[in-house]
Amino acid sequence: MTKTTMSQATAAHNLLKAIRQRIVDGKGPFQGYAAAAAAAGYTTNSKDAGRAMGQVTSRIDLAAFYAGLPMLAVHWVRNPDGKVNPASFPGTWAPYKEEIESVAARHVWSVEDVDKVLSKMHSTLDANEGAVTLWKYVESRRLDTPGFVEYHLHRALQP
Repeated sequence: MTKTTMSQATAAHNLLKAIRQRIVDGKGPFQGYAAAAAAAGYTTNSKDAGRAMGQVTSRIDLAAFYAGLPMLAVHWVRNPDGKVNPASFPGTWAPYKEEIESVAARHVWSVEDVDKVLSKMHSTLDANEGAVTLWKYVESRRLDTPGFVEYHLHRALQP
């Protein structure tokens, strides 16, 4: 599929399956958004892949957020230099950026974790909505329910 014919939801599903396989195979994170885009099924150049994958990884991280897990894509999809994309987590999320990255890196990721994220993605996220719109709902919940973001960020760490 090409970038113009594959939805974010489909690409996120494909990428999660590829991450799941990397865990099974004992491999580490994807190095570069182009590599992740290829695993997701995009056939596009690396510049376009980066734009597309930002939304796809954001969608995956939202599903992980709802599953009570650390943000999965922030750990499993890195820049070519192995670092987390510095443009990740702007605005509301900026104060939590270091914590998000640290918790995701320390977490011992399992196939079961990926399956939980896949399940949340399919049961909670509207397949027809883009990642930006889906995160806006979290932003509105944050304003309506103080502590909403903090609760979800730390839920996996609670006994």
